[in-house]
Amino acid sequence: MSTDLILIKQSLKDCEEITFPYKFTKNCWIKYITIKNDDEAFYEGGVFSGMGNRKIFLKNGKSKISVPTCIKDDDGHIMYRSRFFVNPNKQTECEIKKTELEKTVIAQQTVIKKMADQLKLLEESKQHLQAEHYDLVNLYQDKEQEVKELLIKEKNTNFC
Repeated sequence: MSTDLILIKQSLKDCEEITFPYKFTKNCWIKYITIKNDDEAFYEGGVFSGMGNRKIFLKNGKSKISVPTCIKDDDGHIMYRSRFFVNPNKQTECEIKKTELEKTVIAQQTVIKKMADQLKLLEESKQHLQAEHYDLVNLYQDKEQEVKELLIKEKNTNFC
């Protein structure tokens, strides 16, 4: 809550005052000026969560706020209208979180791509090593066959 005009002007620098009826976008930030205890004061407000019964419902962190759009006397005449301000260019908390999550997803996709490339290289290396292993097993079997043949020849020459 503030009544300091300099702070209020600074806070409302990029904001636009809205008039009713107005369709608030989901999760937009609303600042307002209203009467409390017979004094008019400025509030930083909160995120729009709904409207009803001449009130706007806001959330600011864990606290929930209801702000009257107007105050009427017993006869139903409007005695006071609250003023509401929105910043059409300001990112909401939800949009900021979404942006952060998108950055996280992009970073994870980069890691996944690098891992996929590494996996592809490892798969190629595995195939190369399997082919080399197959060649070495064949060579070993050929040499083993040669040794058997030489042993047989040696036995035959020793008997003669």
